[in-house]
Amino acid sequence: MIRFEALRRLARAARNGARGLLFAVRHSRNPWQVVRGLLRQEGEAEIVLRDGTTISAPEARTLVPLLLEIFVDRAYDREPVALRAGDVVVDIGAHAGTFALYAVARGARRVIAYEPSPVNVAHARRNLERNGARAVELVEAAVAAEEGTALLGLARYSVGNVLIGTVDEPTERSVEVRTTTLAGIFADHGIERLDYLKIDCEGSEGALFAAAPADVLERIDRIALEYHDNWSSLDHEALARLLRSAGFSVTTEPHGRSPFGMLRAWRT
Repeated sequence: MIRFEALRRLARAARNGARGLLFAVRHSRNPWQVVRGLLRQEGEAEIVLRDGTTISAPEARTLVPLLLEIFVDRAYDREPVALRAGDVVVDIGAHAGTFALYAVARGARRVIAYEPSPVNVAHARRNLERNGARAVELVEAAVAAEEGTALLGLARYSVGNVLIGTVDEPTERSVEVRTTTLAGIFADHGIERLDYLKIDCEGSEGALFAAAPADVLERIDRIALEYHDNWSSLDHEALARLLRSAGFSVTTEPHGRSPFGMLRAWRT
């Protein structure tokens, strides 16, 4: 007998697949190429948006959901945490540069994007160059509790890569990557005040915030973060308490019954 949970997952996959197909038709110039990539589920994907923005990633099954989340649902760009023209933005967990390109399109003055996966970095560098995103600085590093190096556990696909030691998740493959901290980002890039911080770092959010000095948090105005309660050392409720104690107003939005969701924090 098929369990209810299995049926729920099948239904969710069907809904996401249908949304992906609709996205290809409504929002891309190359819908049939996108559809073939979704059906094939393997191999590099390239999507040309209606405005001419061209984005590639290691596979369509990860790129299409990211484009839906960022460009269509605008999950990271909602009041009271919304991007504004002239913002200085830090993007932790840049993947193939999708959010960085979105931030530039929304008028960000400067974007500093962090991504540790060498495969994702190669796509991000290509995407930024081909779209003329000169306001974006791409840094090949993870953001964690300490500066140095760490092993990045590589998932089967290009999302879900986790820092081993920060996240307790077994992986078959890993690669050594450089790590920095929130404080290191401010120091390395001469940031006096950060308008907007976007984070999707597969469970490292708890460790990096727990290690952040109070004077660094005080210099951040808005935060949009995808939380991962199954991996993070601080769940979303603990993160909310930490940020409220640092002077932020905080809301959380779970993704159904999953351990994932959005946390938004801002100063009033």
